[in-house]
Formats: sequence, structure tokens, C-alpha cells
Amino acid sequence: MSVFIFDIDGTLCKDSSILGKKDIKALNDLKNKGHKLLFATGRGLEAVKDALHNNENLLDTLIASENGSKIFSNNNLISTSKF
Repeated sequence: MSVFIFDIDGTLCKDSSILGKKDIKALNDLKNKGHKLLFATGRGLEAVKDALHNNENLLDTLIASENGSKIFSNNNLISTSKF
């Protein structure tokens, strides 16, 4: 098992605000093989959900949103900090 950390804006999403179908498939393949995923972004959680096509398999992971000020695990807020 490995941990893969992905920046969303400017990395996974280059020209639009949502990931392409090939990217979603590749991320699901990683997760289904037992790897852990973490998504990092300046976006809020709802925008992350939109970017990931509300794919439940991908949302069942760690998300560092709002530039790391909110950390979600399996869609539950687990940490908040103010910068």
C-alpha cells in the first residue's frame, strides 16, 4: 500500500474545474488496489465533490481543503485551523 497525494487545482484540473473521466478511472483504480489517496486544494469541500464528480469511492478518503485549514476524512470534518 502507498499513499498518493494530489493537488487538484492546476495539477489534476488544468483547464476546467472538474477531472476528466480518464483521471477519475485512474484514481478509482489506485484506490481499488488498496492505495490511500489524499486530495489537497484551496477549494471548499463542495467544490472538491464537484471536481471528483461526487464519486463516493473517491470521497471516501482524506481531503485537505481551504488551503489545509479543514481536513476531512470520509466526508467528516476531523480538523480545523485558522491561519
